[in-house]
Parts: sequence; structure tokens; C-alpha cells
Amino acid sequence: MSRHDLIFDIHYSYYLEKMFATLTGRIDRFMTFLIILSGCGVFVSITGYVWFGAFIAALSVSQVVYQFSRSSGIATEQARLYLELITDEPSLTHEELLARFKHLQNADSKPWGCLELPAQKRATIVLGFPDTYRELSKQERIAAWLAGDLPPKKQKETRDDSTPT
Repeated sequence: MSRHDLIFDIHYSYYLEKMFATLTGRIDRFMTFLIILSGCGVFVSITGYVWFGAFIAALSVSQVVYQFSRSSGIATEQARLYLELITDEPSLTHEELLARFKHLQNADSKPWGCLELPAQKRATIVLGFPDTYRELSKQERIAAWLAGDLPPKKQKETRDDSTPT
């Protein structure tokens, strides 16, 4: 693996972890908000307390089963470590950089596939490489937007003939 490819992979991993941490953290906070809001519904004179209880139970079980807050914490820590590696990269030899990258990969979270292409596009943009990837699907665009990092659509090259002479 060339150093050029290694640097790209490090940036890609950083953005993937960062986006996954943001997305899962937002999902967890939204679910917690809904649980609290639904719990307050008990004090309002609305019929159908059973529905509020079922909704709260379903959200609570989902939080326990999917552990969005735990996933967010793990991904946040991994993103921090990747950012540290990005910062240290100029002072490291290729072998040291590769060894640290391999070590970091052992603790990676398991991000959702819908974030992979947006993370690749973000790494490409940040490193100034040409964007040769396909356009994001609607699902990928929504997931990237919710993750706080929607890469711009591919720009078509246009020639500006309106420059004054």
C-alpha cells in the first residue's frame, strides 16, 4: 500500500467514524426526547394511555437493543484517534503510519453502509483528489445529511466566458 493510499484510507476512516458517531448520537438523543415527551403525555388529559405506554416501551427497548449511545461513543473515540493520526502523519515514517493505522482499525465501530460513499467523497474533497465516485443515492444523501456531512453534488465543469476584458 502506497503512502498516498494510506493517507486516503486514514481520512476515509476518520470521516466514516465521525459521521457514524454524529448520526447514532442524534438518533439516541431524538429517541430520548420522544420518551420524555411521551412520558409527559400521561399528565395531559388525553385518552389512550396504553398507546403512550406502548410507544415508550418500544423506544426504550430499541435503545437497549441497538445501543445508539454506546455506538456513538465508540465511534467518537475512534474518530478522535484517527484525527490524532492525521495530525501526526507528516512526522511519521511510512512503516510507523501503517502500523498505527492497522492498530486503530482493530477497534473500529461497525458503521452503516449508507455512510461509506459519503465518507469516501468527503475524504476525496478534503485531500483535493478528483471525485470519480458515483452520485449518492437518496438514502445515502439523507443519511449523510443526518450525519452532519453531506458532500456537495459533483460539480460539472463550466467555462466562465463572462470575464471582463
